Amino acid sequence: MILNEFLSWRRRSWRQIPAGGAVAETASRAPDHAHAYTERQALLAELGKLPPRQRAVLVLHYYEDLDDTAIAELLGCTPGTVRGYASRALTALRIEIGPRPRAHA
Repeated sequence: MILNEFLSWRRRSWRQIPAGGAVAETASRAPDHAHAYTERQALLAELGKLPPRQRAVLVLHYYEDLDDTAIAELLGCTPGTVRGYASRALTALRIEIGPRPRAHA
């Protein structure tokens, strides 16, 4: 959940490139880069707390965009084991990080 949210935010920021003279207008509404850096560092810290195999599965899946079969081949296990590692890792991240408060627009 956390990884998906982070990756979705990154994808949205690349799609929202202003056209023409709208740069000054959107610059005042641009997110603070320090906040993004802080979120990234927090995510990396939480990933670092996971066991090596669980961390490897999440990184290979979400950052390298590999499917379960490819990850299983790299790690020398079955695709079912990969799904189990991913499930336990995401559960651990949900418990560790917990729900994020929503910002009001």
